[in-house]
Amino acid sequence: MSEHFSTVLDRALVRLRGGESIESVLADQTSGHDRLAPLLLAAQELSTLRPTPAPAAPEAGLAAFLEHARSLGGEAAPERLPWCRLAERFKPSRELWLHPQTRLIAGVMVALVLLLTLMESAIAMAGTSLPGDLLYPAKLAGEEIRLSLTSDQTTLARYRLTRAKFRAEEIESLAQAGRPIDEATLARLNRSLEAVLLSTAAANPSAISHLLADIEETTAEMTAVLAGLEAPADNGNQHQAHMLEQARLSLQQAQQLADAGRADVYGFLLSARLGAFGIGNSVAEGSNVDHVAPADAVSQ
Repeated sequence: MSEHFSTVLDRALVRLRGGESIESVLADQTSGHDRLAPLLLAAQELSTLRPTPAPAAPEAGLAAFLEHARSLGGEAAPERLPWCRLAERFKPSRELWLHPQTRLIAGVMVALVLLLTLMESAIAMAGTSLPGDLLYPAKLAGEEIRLSLTSDQTTLARYRLTRAKFRAEEIESLAQAGRPIDEATLARLNRSLEAVLLSTAAANPSAISHLLADIEETTAEMTAVLAGLEAPADNGNQHQAHMLEQARLSLQQAQQLADAGRADVYGFLLSARLGAFGIGNSVAEGSNVDHVAPADAVSQ
């Protein structure tokens, strides 16, 4: 009669714990290898696992470590919090900040940043302002800043043409709104047109013809726009009509100079060098205008 499988398993486990291999134990068995082999393999794997330490073991190990640290010359230093370590790292910066000169420099820098931010906001809001408006000086200041940051004469000439168009459009808006056009506004247009011509003469020679064509086209367009305007019929209309007529004449003069320059570039350059354009000389010069030297000074 064959033995019960549990008896066979117990005897095999005893032999396995005694140091015999699984192969030798299975070799003595006449049957049941398929059931016995996986159990013996599992028992062998379990025997290799390390026993789990008792819960008190970590505490005992920590106590032994602290005792050893005290025996080496003092208590173990407690771990510092992260923000304490960060504060110590920036301690020299705190000491530097306490210096009066450092605080003064920092205050000046903050004030400059705020001032530049306010100026940028004011320039942005002043984009549609007209002569006489509160923010109009900020608009002119923004244009001057852009001019000062432009070194290429060809690019400078193109922006001066855009700026001259701004001045003509301002006169158009003043006339449409029934607001007076003063001599300073007209003088800004005249000096802007002259600045365009002088900057064109100082531009790259290969671009002069194209620039003169753009000047001729833009001034012709703005002349037509101003020609379609009528001065108000109320008191002071004669002065308003005179200002509009002077603005149209200035634009026509710049258009004619550009047209003549395309026909005779060398004559145009000579006139620029001699400063012989003189657009709107009959109008008194106002403030906030483009003060531009002759072409030889512009090119320096």
